[in-house]
Amino acid sequence: MAESYTNMQDLKIDLQLYVNLQVSGPLDLSLFPALAKQRYSWIVSNWNTLYPVFKTYSNGNEKLESSLEDFDSSVQGYKLSTNTNPLNALENVDKFKMYSEFLSLIDINGISITEAEKSLVALELQRIIGLTIDDFRSMLQFMNESIGIVSSSIGLYDESGFDSLDLPSVSREKAATIKDLDSIGSMIEAKKYIESIIVSLKTVVDRPPNLLEIANRNIDSGTVAINTAYYSAITVPFMMSLENMAKMYLGDGSLWYELVTVNNLQPPYVDEVGKKFLLVAPGAFNNLTISSSEKSNLHVGATISIGSVRVREEKRFINKISYNNDNTMVLYLSGNADLSKLQKDEGAFVRIYAPHTVNSGSFIKIPLNISSNLSNGLTPKSDELRRLDNALLNFGVDIAQDDVSGDLLISANGNFTMAYGLKNVRQAVSNIINTVKSELPFHRSYGLDDTIGTKMFGPGDITTVLKEVVESSVKKDKRFTYVKVQNLVVIETGISMLLHVRIQGSSQLIPLSFA
Repeated sequence: MAESYTNMQDLKIDLQLYVNLQVSGPLDLSLFPALAKQRYSWIVSNWNTLYPVFKTYSNGNEKLESSLEDFDSSVQGYKLSTNTNPLNALENVDKFKMYSEFLSLIDINGISITEAEKSLVALELQRIIGLTIDDFRSMLQFMNESIGIVSSSIGLYDESGFDSLDLPSVSREKAATIKDLDSIGSMIEAKKYIESIIVSLKTVVDRPPNLLEIANRNIDSGTVAINTAYYSAITVPFMMSLENMAKMYLGDGSLWYELVTVNNLQPPYVDEVGKKFLLVAPGAFNNLTISSSEKSNLHVGATISIGSVRVREEKRFINKISYNNDNTMVLYLSGNADLSKLQKDEGAFVRIYAPHTVNSGSFIKIPLNISSNLSNGLTPKSDELRRLDNALLNFGVDIAQDDVSGDLLISANGNFTMAYGLKNVRQAVSNIINTVKSELPFHRSYGLDDTIGTKMFGPGDITTVLKEVVESSVKKDKRFTYVKVQNLVVIETGISMLLHVRIQGSSQLIPLSFA
């Protein structure tokens, strides 16, 4: 069952904690209200140490200075109280909110917490990690309601579809203040991040099978599998340019090409203008109908814009697409089910952006660099596995063979079992080193060099000769751009070796072992 949010403070804490866990951010007391309340007596005991830190942080900020003054009064009152159960200021919701910015300076990893407190933190982290798309949609619903209420109370037009939320109308209660406008602005920004998280989760839930993981499951146990733990990214709103995003998140604007690779972008990379397509029928509840001429440029998850001469243009995501026999297609969109407001006779349109591009209001994946467990100790760049994934697709698919006998494998349903990805790379090498050159009459250059015997009488030992023969034979397959035998041992029944290969389209070394 999805979380039900009734106040903005709980929502912001959950959202901040979720984001911090995604980017390995700090875990502080402001994110764990239950722990902070238990720690109030500890805060009082350590106030002489904490207060100067908080004072420096305030740095003349009027709002923070006022909050710190109130915090100090609460602490002093606690110290002077003769009551056996003195007032815990953090039990008060408003006080906790007022002091939370100071609590955020206390990293829970920097203090000694008890086993009971560790369990409390672990349970909370487990809850946050388990948040689902429905939970974030619940956040979005509460955020829309809150924006609508604040906007209506100060007489602003509700741009978030407040009327469609089926809430009672709110008459203007007061004149708008800078604080009100800032509050609305911050909620709209938080909404963008919640939407970006939903997009990220949908990408994970609906993502196509990971070719690397499938290949690893099918690979021979003697071969070193490639670790995919760092095959990950966060999704954030796109702003300004690829260079700007690379500088903001990767620390260097020149790394914009990594964003291109991770997001599978194609020239012109950024499209802010797009093309307008008029609706062929009035909007209906949660869907719109347009010509299917652009169907090759649209996909589930794509960002589009909608609007008309009466309705201000806004961004939506495509949740589903269906095609009609009359060369039209129906786009089912995210957001409020209020698309009936788009009328054909009012010039209602859908703006479609160039495929594989981003723009303001859409989202972009930022690669995360996580250490690799590859056997050779290399840590690939954040986009290298994606290049390898594509290279493995281009390497091709073949009929799978038994590793020992070489016989073709038949699946339970009677069809051929197919080898793809890393399995096919390994099989390609295995076939070469187990086939004698000229054994195949129509491919006489294929296989292990049959002049190996004459080479034994030249300089060098047997292992050196075998290494050279294996490397030169595998390189004849143009799909391999690099072959290096790392270790080769001659045994009574044959040889055992470890080699690294690189395939076209990838810079990543693939380790393979054979015996």
